[in-house]
Amino acid sequence: MGFTTTTFLYVFLPLSLGAYYLFYKGMRNKENFVIGNIILILFSIVFYSWALAASALFLLLDAGIVFLFGLFINRLRSITVSIPYTVDQEKRTTEFHVAIIPTLVGIVAAVYLLYHFKYASTIAGFLSDYFYVDTNRYTNITVPLGISFITFSIISYFVDIYQGNATAGNLFDCLLYIFFFPKVVSGPIILWRDFQPQIKTRPVSTSEFVQGINRLIIGFAKKVILADTFGAFINNINGQNIDAGTAWLSWICYALEIYYDFSGYSDIAIGVSEMVGFHFAENFNFPYRSLSITEFWRRWHISLGNFFKNYIYFPLGGNRKGKNRTLVNLAVVFAVTGIWHGAGAAYIIWGAIHGCCVVIERVIRDKEWYKKIPSFFKWIVTFIISATAWQLFRFGSLRNTATWFFSLFGKYDYSLIPMTWEYYLDARLITFIVIGFIGATLLGNQKLKDFYKAMNGKAWFYILKEAVLIILLLVSVAFMINSTYSPFIYFQF
Repeated sequence: MGFTTTTFLYVFLPLSLGAYYLFYKGMRNKENFVIGNIILILFSIVFYSWALAASALFLLLDAGIVFLFGLFINRLRSITVSIPYTVDQEKRTTEFHVAIIPTLVGIVAAVYLLYHFKYASTIAGFLSDYFYVDTNRYTNITVPLGISFITFSIISYFVDIYQGNATAGNLFDCLLYIFFFPKVVSGPIILWRDFQPQIKTRPVSTSEFVQGINRLIIGFAKKVILADTFGAFINNINGQNIDAGTAWLSWICYALEIYYDFSGYSDIAIGVSEMVGFHFAENFNFPYRSLSITEFWRRWHISLGNFFKNYIYFPLGGNRKGKNRTLVNLAVVFAVTGIWHGAGAAYIIWGAIHGCCVVIERVIRDKEWYKKIPSFFKWIVTFIISATAWQLFRFGSLRNTATWFFSLFGKYDYSLIPMTWEYYLDARLITFIVIGFIGATLLGNQKLKDFYKAMNGKAWFYILKEAVLIILLLVSVAFMINSTYSPFIYFQF
């Protein structure tokens, strides 16, 4: 069940909110919060089961095991064992935290399941070109929806308990954290340390509820009006021989599509969560305004960067062990980022491109010549790199990406091109590109943000804003009904 379907909008969401708020008025004590949490868990299971019930049963079993491991880690946290050793005939001791054993076992098991479902088939296919590998055993594997994001939640649960940043929750807490329907499929990635404090205390005011609805409407519009319009154009030309003009059109349209697709999903997830009292941090902050790839990753998929920072970059030493080690740590993070998105070479190269840029920027960022480069030029270069690298996501293979890349510079057989860019670039597409580009860049200007914040305190402006949002919702519904439904791009991850 997608966020931008009539089933979700007209049936699932009203029913889940209605059932939740039947008990909300009394949610001032532990018992009623437990009831509310159980309602959210049940509706989350229904939401997840809509795609495939078997996956939900697997995830229920997985969540039960995670709960037991969490209790085990929590119980062993205070137990340490002194291990003696000798260095240059000098006797020393080191403290061994017993809880590290179930923590590592749990993490390894979670990562193995991710490997089994997401990577084993691709790796087996690659190895079969050189060795005998029985690839038939992987043909019937059903990948659980959102397995990558679920794995991150499990790792956060174990590590936060082990590090003492949170405690083990009860079974309902664990189920709610893993299954919570706004985030279960494609995030945002919420750390257990941030989720747990909100489980038993999350009052929702009328203004916060309305704010959640507003956020949902904005995300809904981003997806069905903008992302799906760009996606329809991309789908129309995929698999065709295209001229240079069409190739450049697809370049900008896919960059806008993937931004509005994923940021729209995040807006809906954050908005729905806010409607039931959960407040999650922003996942996007106008990444196409970035002046460097380093800044881009502080603005794009912020929750993913936060996860890698806390659970990979900092444990590796962060920037505390010298410049060379910092560069290695950054390279490792982006290697993992590429692999997390997919097992193919295209994803690995995508991660390598971003990793190389970040490492180079770290080396030159304090150079005087770099500081003197005009901001506009830095922005142009950053946008070109990010938009071009996205094409690896679009095609998923190096061969198809290379074919498209050569098309940018007119390397094609004109006799095989069914339509040129003049056919595709009509007034409608031009309008949406302009709107999309302005929305992704200029609206992030701090002066505009400050102006909006100041005006939002005025009653007439608030009423006007809500009226505009209602119209936007109606237009979005019309787009949803009249267009071919397109699933969110990040569902594949």
